[in-house]
Amino acid sequence: MTSSYERIKSECKQKGVLWEDEDFPATQSSVFYHQTPPFTFQWKRPHEIVSNPVFVNDASAQFDIVPGKMGDRWLVSCLGVLYLSKGLFYRVVPADQNFDKPYYGVFRFRLWWCGEWLEVLVDDRLPTINGKLAFLQAQNTNSFWPGLLEKAYAKLHGSYEALKYGTLLDGLADLTGGITESISIKMDSNILIRPPLLHNLLDTTSIITCTINNGTMTQIRNQTEALPNGIHVGINYRLCSMDKAETIMGDTVQLVRLRNPLAQTLSKSSSFNGDWSSFSSSWERVTMNERNRLIEQLDQGEFWMSFFDMTQTFTHLECVHLDSDTARDEPQLADKSRRWLMRLYQGAWKRGVTAGGCRNNPDSFHINPQLQLFLSEKEDVIISVNQHSVLEPKVIGFTVYNLNSVNSQYTNSRQISHRCSLDPGRYLIMATTFEPAEEASFSVRVLGSTIRLALLETQTMLLLDPFPLLNSNTKITIDSSNNNNNNNGIACSTAQYEPVFMQLADDQRYMRRDGTLRLADFISAILHLTMAFELFKAKDTNQDGIISMGMTEFIAIASKANNSNDCPSKWGKCTVRNRNFSLMMTCGISCVDNALNKSFFKLGLFIGRHPGYFLIIPVLLALLCMTGFQQIKYEIDPEYLFSPIRGEGKSERAIVESYFKVNYTHRFNVGRITRPGRFGRVIVISKDEHNKNLLRSEVWQELRLLDGIIQNATVQYDGETFTYREACARWENECFTNDILNLDKIIDEVEAGDLNLTFPVMFNPVTWDAHVFPVFFGGTQVSEDNLIISVPSLQLVYFVTADSKRQDARGAAWEEAFLEAVGYAEDHGVFKYISVARFASRTLDHELERNTRTVVPYFGSTFILMIAFSVVTCMMGDVVRSKPWLGLMGNVSAVMATSAAFGLAMYLGIEFIGINLAAPFLMIGKSCHIALIAPAHRTVAEND
Repeated sequence: MTSSYERIKSECKQKGVLWEDEDFPATQSSVFYHQTPPFTFQWKRPHEIVSNPVFVNDASAQFDIVPGKMGDRWLVSCLGVLYLSKGLFYRVVPADQNFDKPYYGVFRFRLWWCGEWLEVLVDDRLPTINGKLAFLQAQNTNSFWPGLLEKAYAKLHGSYEALKYGTLLDGLADLTGGITESISIKMDSNILIRPPLLHNLLDTTSIITCTINNGTMTQIRNQTEALPNGIHVGINYRLCSMDKAETIMGDTVQLVRLRNPLAQTLSKSSSFNGDWSSFSSSWERVTMNERNRLIEQLDQGEFWMSFFDMTQTFTHLECVHLDSDTARDEPQLADKSRRWLMRLYQGAWKRGVTAGGCRNNPDSFHINPQLQLFLSEKEDVIISVNQHSVLEPKVIGFTVYNLNSVNSQYTNSRQISHRCSLDPGRYLIMATTFEPAEEASFSVRVLGSTIRLALLETQTMLLLDPFPLLNSNTKITIDSSNNNNNNNGIACSTAQYEPVFMQLADDQRYMRRDGTLRLADFISAILHLTMAFELFKAKDTNQDGIISMGMTEFIAIASKANNSNDCPSKWGKCTVRNRNFSLMMTCGISCVDNALNKSFFKLGLFIGRHPGYFLIIPVLLALLCMTGFQQIKYEIDPEYLFSPIRGEGKSERAIVESYFKVNYTHRFNVGRITRPGRFGRVIVISKDEHNKNLLRSEVWQELRLLDGIIQNATVQYDGETFTYREACARWENECFTNDILNLDKIIDEVEAGDLNLTFPVMFNPVTWDAHVFPVFFGGTQVSEDNLIISVPSLQLVYFVTADSKRQDARGAAWEEAFLEAVGYAEDHGVFKYISVARFASRTLDHELERNTRTVVPYFGSTFILMIAFSVVTCMMGDVVRSKPWLGLMGNVSAVMATSAAFGLAMYLGIEFIGINLAAPFLMIGKSCHIALIAPAHRTVAEND
């Protein structure tokens, strides 16, 4: 079969003309469909622009494409990634095209569009301004493939202007046929990626690029913003490989090899100039052989960068994941150990049928297309949904169901993708628009290793729109020819219901906005209509389809239809089956009401005949359960109360503690602490409002005094008396100390200016301590020479042993003594020059406990209010009918029930927490419930 490309060439050859594309004419509307530029474009063929045009210049291996006056920088970056992958490039840009004779002015390109590879034909008339190309163009050669490919891409979008709203990820997907993914490198200064992740990505048939997303939407066309290290914003640097540099000192540095696709278009002064660049001093850290080994791996435009610098410079990894068939054409991906297996499904969202919207629409969400994903082993899969709406994109996303749901983001981009790690099993993928009833075609692609994808067929009822309206004056007739075949209830034909049903659907709003009807509503409507027709037939004695009745009789029949307590046997149970599930419905809830009424009547009758059992047994059981208060276990640990018992944080901490155990008694190290333990901390500031600097001799004297108060505070625990020196955390046989206090040996020289403190570390010339000032000093002011000018605050920390439960209890007792001793010294003016704030691991516990106990003073008033409210609401004007004891006994029963429940919980070993003190307030609800008995009793009495 002859292709369109060959047919056009044949027609142009016969006519002796150059082809002109009627679908994308050389007019202003093909460039701008919304805006009006201040100039007119002249459309010229390449021979009219240069004397010797070429399609692709194979002699130049470098990418020299620039956006021109009006081109888009993001598209240039996409083409740069494509050009570095020659196998993919020649799939998109067929090489068997040129400007040599025979030449017919037609060129073809292949683009991934709407879930398939599409061949796009364009003529070679390009928009120019003053004789120069207005959009993409080669800077140093006469290659015209960039401008022609841009025109083919613009043709699919409808105009060149539409490309302004394109994105790099969409462009990479269209040019490579892969699934694109953006991975944040860091978030709030936290590094999110690690070298193993990069190794995993580099082992797959994926193209990895690094880029800087500055968060702005400005299109930078003719120039790019460069960082001080020469990295440019908005350019996708290709991540080629990773390696480790062995330094002379014996350590290793993780390096990444990057390539700038636009190196040819930028000046040499704009190339990377950071650590491990060509002329960096970092190479002095490695041997000559190691340097030569790494330099020999570099190609033109490539450079080395440390992994740490990469995470600090770039903001995102932008990946293109290619399935095995697509990657087969790319030589650079031939040696990859892991190849993606791709499964594709193409479908459409249709209003009222499969356009159910996202999970925010529970009434229609289930009608969305449902795909079953089968995994035979645990693996990482990438799921992508691509919408085929270009000019008016919808907000799309998807949800994956198994035991837990996985939700993608919802965005109006053409493609949304999500990476997730899934266990073996069966999963349900539902691709949706955000709003229901939005129509569009879409493609779902899944990448994995051992995956299968299948459509789960569902049945959805579609009611035509618009609905046929039925006026109130319309005479409704019933086909009586089927009277003898109507004994099957709902199983009979529902054709007779159509006129009435359509009016009910319109007037009573059975129909949803998207034109569909819930199955339960459909059955309910049919049942009501069936009853109405049964009543109609009973009144239609003349069998003429007309009945007449008065208003009183009509109301009586309507009341009987809505409130009937009979459950006709022929309606019995209505079952509607849809594949593997059944929906069971009854004709009403009156049968359930009757059953409950009879059950409670019999229970009340039994209680009235045997009141002793229901008075004595509950009281005895309540008293027995209340004895559980003697086994109360009080718990105030915030971590235990407010964090999951088997949370991920606790599991990971357990792993760390198994390898890096904190040894308080022999080899204590602050860097191994993973939980608060037992400690005391003081924060010290100056009392002098005019001199906040703590580097004064009188301040250091009081710091020594404070240290002595803390270390000499005596503690009583379990008949034992001890101080900090007996309970402190130790390294070898020495207590953990605050070596910053040894500055008192040189503080006079520091205050006089004869000795300077260097930030951040300094050796004490007297004691030879290495003072790490950021650990102890806060808000430090430092000069340009890293000399400390002023220290406004200082902290001291004291750790005690907590290796066992007894040591932890002793530490808790020491914390109490620590808080009391420091608080006493601060409150009684022991310090003249410093102000001290204290904190311990139990401080938060005490604050939470103190906050909880604020409700205790209100207990008395609460009980009085409850009793008064219950008694008053049970009083009536008639002394005989008043039931004040009913309200009082209701409060007694509530107190007994609450106390018994708490006692039983303590018998079961459940800890008591302070928030339970709020339970008495909940008993107000019980009293309010009892209070409702009085109005109900009064109503019954009045009706009697």
